Amino acid sequence: MIALLRRYDPHHRAIIERELAELDEECARFRRLLRRLGVARRAKKDSGAILGELGTSVLHLHVHTKGLDELIDDIE
Repeated sequence: MIALLRRYDPHHRAIIERELAELDEECARFRRLLRRLGVARRAKKDSGAILGELGTSVLHLHVHTKGLDELIDDIE
């Protein structure tokens, strides 16, 4: 019953939509970093800093996706 009530709560839906937007931004950042890593490796340049940023991005993605499946179920 609580999930049903939350499903139609505009505030709850806004929180989910914001989380999805932030997830989209972080996914785009990860893809950019992955492309930069490929360019650096092909040019045989040091990629340590990029790898560090990728690690941070993965951690951020992990945090943003924890429980996301349940939140998405709430808005269906």
